[in-house]
Amino acid sequence: MQRHLIDARLAAGFTQREFAEKIGKHQSHVSKVESGVRRLDVVEFIAWIRALELNPAALFSVLTAEFDARPNRPRRGQKNPARQA
Repeated sequence: MQRHLIDARLAAGFTQREFAEKIGKHQSHVSKVESGVRRLDVVEFIAWIRALELNPAALFSVLTAEFDARPNRPRRGQKNPARQA
């Protein structure tokens, strides 16, 4: 997710500091999210994406597809074998 957020911010022409001001956060907050030190909750995710004038549902769909494509992840509708007793 970090790569998508960084790419979107850069494509919008924002530095971390400028984007932080736009979303009402400190530059260190943006840095921590982009470096993976801090995660966004759903409300923050939507605020970030809207501030970048993107469609949150579209990006969430991309992220979900990437997550599903990762190895060793149960697919939708499949049971997690690690949970089966």
